[in-house]
Amino acid sequence: PSPSPSPSPSSSPSPDVSGHVPTPDLLSELLSATPGTPNIGTPNIGTPDIGTPDMPELLSVNYAVVAEFGSWDKALTGLASRLGTLGVRRGQLVGVYAHKANASAYSEDVLTAFYSLALPGRGALSLRMAAEQSNTLSWAQLHQRAAHTVASLADRSELVAVNAVGGGVSAAVLVITDTDLPADLTVPVRKVRVLHASGGSFAEATLQLEASLVSLGVRRGQVLSVDAHLEAAGAVVHQEAAVVSALYSPDLPGCGEVRLRLSSLSAARGKGWAQLDALTADGFAALELGTIADLLGMSAAHAPEGKAEIPVWYYAPADPACAPAPPAGGQ
Repeated sequence: PSPSPSPSPSSSPSPDVSGHVPTPDLLSELLSATPGTPNIGTPNIGTPDIGTPDMPELLSVNYAVVAEFGSWDKALTGLASRLGTLGVRRGQLVGVYAHKANASAYSEDVLTAFYSLALPGRGALSLRMAAEQSNTLSWAQLHQRAAHTVASLADRSELVAVNAVGGGVSAAVLVITDTDLPADLTVPVRKVRVLHASGGSFAEATLQLEASLVSLGVRRGQVLSVDAHLEAAGAVVHQEAAVVSALYSPDLPGCGEVRLRLSSLSAARGKGWAQLDALTADGFAALELGTIADLLGMSAAHAPEGKAEIPVWYYAPADPACAPAPPAGGQ
């Protein structure tokens, strides 16, 4: 893996930072912001206009950030504690992403969680993490290990996030769950497979990923997660390819063709992650979602030209011939 240099944020994340209250000014800024990956003229990619939201519960998305030196586990423990203090319960997490504070080997491990207390809650959070981290394994190998963990989960709703993280001296793929991890990860509940696609941008890579999923016969409802990372593009110095990865299970029920959408915001060097977090939190209300289960994942990337970028993936609206998606907690 060849992680890219990180931008220098205007301020480092503090170990205990809570979210914000969305404001009309931030919504206006979101509408005028330049996306990190442009609408490339297809019906599947782009951010819908903010009008009447499909899910009013996402009008009140907040976020919490925790940073720890050299330990993803400590960062998750701090994040879980913070979310508990804020009253966040199972079913109220919207998304989680991870990134290194900068390219230094000693930079902080940063976790950011987006949540909405307007979503139905169903008990206390019990966040756990399996961190596949190495300076010798390839991204494909790390994702394959993550797939083994995801395959052992009894219920797909127990999966909170899969994040690929570059930076420092190693790469990592983090699996965050809302349940204790099984003691024996060698006994899968279902088959989980990994698929990667690359391109010159996350939008291009997402189109390639969608085409590959369709060609394999993957159906809507069978994709478990989508995440992304950057890696060296051949021998070209300082040029990187955008790689988007999906975990999917052919054992899950599915209906209709997989159609992915990508919403992404970026900020120039010096703007910092805090601005992107605020805009991303407000942007969830603009997504055309049927249920919260239509969200497939989010990532953080130190994009070319020193930009920080947060891409979010979700399903396009379901085929009317398909039954509504099962409620969270369904198998």
